[in-house]
Amino acid sequence: MPVIRCPNKIGQRWFVETTCERCKKRWIQRFDHWNKIEKEKRKHLCRNCVAKKYDENKVKQLNETEKAYIAGMVDADGHITMGTKKQPQIGITNSCKRMLDWISEIIGHGKIEHKGYNEKTQKTTYVWRLCGMASIKCLLEQISPYLKIKKDKAKKVIQYASSQMQIGKI
Repeated sequence: MPVIRCPNKIGQRWFVETTCERCKKRWIQRFDHWNKIEKEKRKHLCRNCVAKKYDENKVKQLNETEKAYIAGMVDADGHITMGTKKQPQIGITNSCKRMLDWISEIIGHGKIEHKGYNEKTQKTTYVWRLCGMASIKCLLEQISPYLKIKKDKAKKVIQYASSQMQIGKI
């Protein structure tokens, strides 16, 4: 890994040429501190490969009952949206944290956040969210036969995720 030192008005900058272990893509990284270079020497994956590494095989295979139950929860209390940066997202909002913990455990992925306290119902609400293009595509492909209300939105997200995966954007 060649290191090039380039002084500037503020201090020293280092430019490091790196090659991805997976796709063999080459790129140059800029560092302001030498200790950051030492930490980065262990990481030899480009951004696309890192995203794929963390996104692969996150969603477990569900049995038919689990697929139907999760599809019902997404239809009733959930959402399927495209985020601000064209990133799809699935979420379920509920006041029963145990149920969201169960869903997170069954799927094997996702994050539960405290949404807030609802004055009207006097209950604390939580949100389970699943992010990541491959994870969402995998889950939607499993539960889409059981979706009734949000089936069209799920198909659009699956098509979008498939097209992005073919382009190689994730």
